[in-house]
Amino acid sequence: RNMVVVLLSAYNGEKYIKKQVDSLLKQKDVDFKIIVRDDGSKDNTLGIISEIAQQNDKITIIKGQNVGFIASFTDLVIYASQHCLDADFFAFCDQDDLWYSDKLKKSVSALSPYDKYLPLLFSCNSDLIDKNAKKLGDYRSQAVEITKANYLFNVDFQGCSMCFNRKALELYAQHPPKAVCHDKWMSMICNFLGVYVHSDEHLFGYRIHSDNAIGYKVGKGLKEKIIDKFNYWFGVNDSLSVYKAFYDTFHDQLNDASRKLLLNRMKYRKSLPSKVWLLRKRECCPSADFKSYIKYCIHLILNRY
Repeated sequence: RNMVVVLLSAYNGEKYIKKQVDSLLKQKDVDFKIIVRDDGSKDNTLGIISEIAQQNDKITIIKGQNVGFIASFTDLVIYASQHCLDADFFAFCDQDDLWYSDKLKKSVSALSPYDKYLPLLFSCNSDLIDKNAKKLGDYRSQAVEITKANYLFNVDFQGCSMCFNRKALELYAQHPPKAVCHDKWMSMICNFLGVYVHSDEHLFGYRIHSDNAIGYKVGKGLKEKIIDKFNYWFGVNDSLSVYKAFYDTFHDQLNDASRKLLLNRMKYRKSLPSKVWLLRKRECCPSADFKSYIKYCIHLILNRY
């Protein structure tokens, strides 16, 4: 069976991390290991993980200094590339979610048919849960079928849903991101240089609470919600610098079509012809229906992207 290494970055996670690790240990029909990097927690996170690790040899602990979650995940990737030579697949993991027992099995099964010498990535949807694990709703990617074109505009993914192969891990370790989220960087590597597979299945519970590092948060007042909505439509989007960093790093490995997509994506706000070109590109829309296309056009015109 395939060996999967779960890469978990933890910081001040004593509230939920035991339940998360317990859910990881219940993964079925797959061989796995868990590497936990503690990002300099000031609470009892390290003590909780150490106690669990004493009873289970699947868990390896890295005691790190506080460098932030992006650099922490990058350290995990580099560590895994050097020390987990028997592993075929790897998965990003947050400290406060709940994984369903078939998450890794289905992730690996989805990637197995593809060429292992290409960087491969799997992602899925999730259930939104509260602090008591009660279901609140669904988290769905905006584009169910992810392509190189619609990825640039309509893909809303979760790093904690991702599973990827050794080739993807090695490319990431060789070219670690600078000021780019670990999951965004990994998804770009696989989407533009390999294969990105997305499933509509909900394979884990994504816990939302006031302490989330990124993503959904609770407890926002009306003022904060109004500011968030304003920034959504009119705020400065830093994704252009992200795409430029990726383009500069992997330019020589990109095919002509990918280069053209990225270049047009980076410059369309400064070029009317480029924006018109994108408006005409129906393949950049998240789906083929007319309603989605109209929303996509509005977002382009108002510089949402």
